[in-house]
Amino acid sequence: MKVDDAIAAHSKWKQRLKAYVDGSSKEKLSCDVVGKDDQCDLGRWLHSNDAKKLGAKAAELIPAHAEFHRCAADIVRCADHGKKAEAESKLAMGKDFSVVSAKVVTMLSALRAIMP
Repeated sequence: MKVDDAIAAHSKWKQRLKAYVDGSSKEKLSCDVVGKDDQCDLGRWLHSNDAKKLGAKAAELIPAHAEFHRCAADIVRCADHGKKAEAESKLAMGKDFSVVSAKVVTMLSALRAIMP
């Protein structure tokens, strides 16, 4: 896994969710799939033996990454139930999604120092 690729893919989620909430996305998101932390490249890597070899820094990222996906799924769920204003609110700066998103990016950046 390349850290910069993981950060880029992770960062695109906010745009994907905004487009989904405002109806401009052609993508159909499922809150059941979005809410799983092992469906994306980063999640698969975090649950791999390669990540386990990196020790605590990679292990600490697992719960933050899982929380990110729970928050994203909640936004999708709101949008799917016609609660656009609530979904938009959950995407706002300072809300759980943006806080945990920033935390994941920070933790990914810290992995650069220990990646082979």
